Amino acid sequence: MALFVLALLLSLDAGSHACDTWVAIRDQTTCGRTILGKNSDRPQFDCQPLVFHPRQRWPEGAEIDLARVSIPQTTESYATLGSSPYWSWGYEEGINEHGVAIGNEAIWTKVLVDELASHKSGKGPKLGPTGMDLVRLGLERGKTARESFRAIAAVVQMHGQFGSASPTRGVSGAYHNSFIIADRKEAYILETAGTHWVAKRIEKGATSISNGVSLGTDFNLASAGVVRHAVVRGWWPAEKTEEFHFQHAYMSGVKPDSPVAISVHGRAACSRRLLAEKAGRIDVRWMMHIARSPRIDLNITASGSVAVLPNTDDQIPVYW
Repeated sequence: MALFVLALLLSLDAGSHACDTWVAIRDQTTCGRTILGKNSDRPQFDCQPLVFHPRQRWPEGAEIDLARVSIPQTTESYATLGSSPYWSWGYEEGINEHGVAIGNEAIWTKVLVDELASHKSGKGPKLGPTGMDLVRLGLERGKTARESFRAIAAVVQMHGQFGSASPTRGVSGAYHNSFIIADRKEAYILETAGTHWVAKRIEKGATSISNGVSLGTDFNLASAGVVRHAVVRGWWPAEKTEEFHFQHAYMSGVKPDSPVAISVHGRAACSRRLLAEKAGRIDVRWMMHIARSPRIDLNITASGSVAVLPNTDDQIPVYW
């Protein structure tokens, strides 16, 4: 198995970033419905109540105030339910009225290293949405996982994602984001590095993400400049663009035997092994079992959720 390492310590201990998201597509579940689970880490004081926002129509020219940036609003935002840190517009994880569910993880990339250096020298970049904002935006703008994925990718390309995601820290609390976006038929792993991204569509099986870049050559969707930027920055050889490996090019790494790297690799391997253990027989109880697993800190969490997605329009989504 390719080694999973966390990209940049940024003075964080292993326990402070222990986020994990896992998904079982409907071919893997006893109920025949896609199920997504997430454990969310936050600072000890950072409560995240469950918040509901109804469907709403917006006038032309309306904007969304995300505290550190304003972006254009859509004509209509769909109803959403999510776990929202008290200070944040967005969600750590959530679900919408159409049965789309999203969870995100903090990851660290070489682009973030560049952004922090540029910020220190007073040259930018501009502040952008947090990963939590992107989760809610995706839910408000997508009737399907693909629509939500496209909405998040578009905002990332236009506005970036630079800035702290903790109310007590400056830009040292910045990170980039990895997402699992799921609906009744499929899921997408979307991994970002500044304004760049790659994604993998999943139509069957089960998988998970943790606090490390996970996609290598196995992505099947990407932003237009992701390979070229890596070549220009010297992160990937120009003569090997046909073999481009996102993780190797963009991940900013620490030693494989560091406590943080061991935690990230171990949690991802553990959740995937537990999913494989019940392949074809996964149910809500097993997804909750994964969330509660004490192995390699998989159960370190400030909130946990399991979303059961509807198979037909007459079924309702269930959010535990």
